[in-house]
Amino acid sequence: MTSHDTVATERQPLWFRWLTLAAAAAIFLIVFHTLANVASRFLFNAPLPDTNEWISTWYLPIAVLAGFVLAEYKDEHIEATAVYDRLGARSRLVLAAFAQICVVALCILFIYFTALEALHAQQIGLRAGVTTVIIWPVKWLVPAAFGGIALLAGVKLVRMFRDASRSATQNTALPLDEESLP
Repeated sequence: MTSHDTVATERQPLWFRWLTLAAAAAIFLIVFHTLANVASRFLFNAPLPDTNEWISTWYLPIAVLAGFVLAEYKDEHIEATAVYDRLGARSRLVLAAFAQICVVALCILFIYFTALEALHAQQIGLRAGVTTVIIWPVKWLVPAAFGGIALLAGVKLVRMFRDASRSATQNTALPLDEESLP
């Protein structure tokens, strides 16, 4: 295989690589901690303490929240486009812009309310149940993740408007619907 046969991949930003590494590390820790717990139960008849708490309150939220931000950046969320694909170009643009505005607005609300929750958790030193596992720092990942999603959705919205504006100024304005195309 020559270098011409390989698929060129664009280099991802540093934050994307670090977030991917954090998500992968969290998934590895879920698997490792679970296997270690099973082995400890089997070999020593004694499970590792607080396994469920560590997995459900630390590792899993890190993996999931990082995954949400990474999916938004790569635009890899699940889409159901049965109706959307039947719309005209202008209608698709309006609907996509409206959806992005809704995403940004909802994320801002989630940032506010989850930050209040994280602040309260920090003030009381929240722990997982009756264990000694401190979990309040993980609570701050939720507003951070929604902040990242809001920022990425906002950038996508600005690009939509910029591209539509460029299209309009180049006399290639989007048609009102598919039937108006020649």
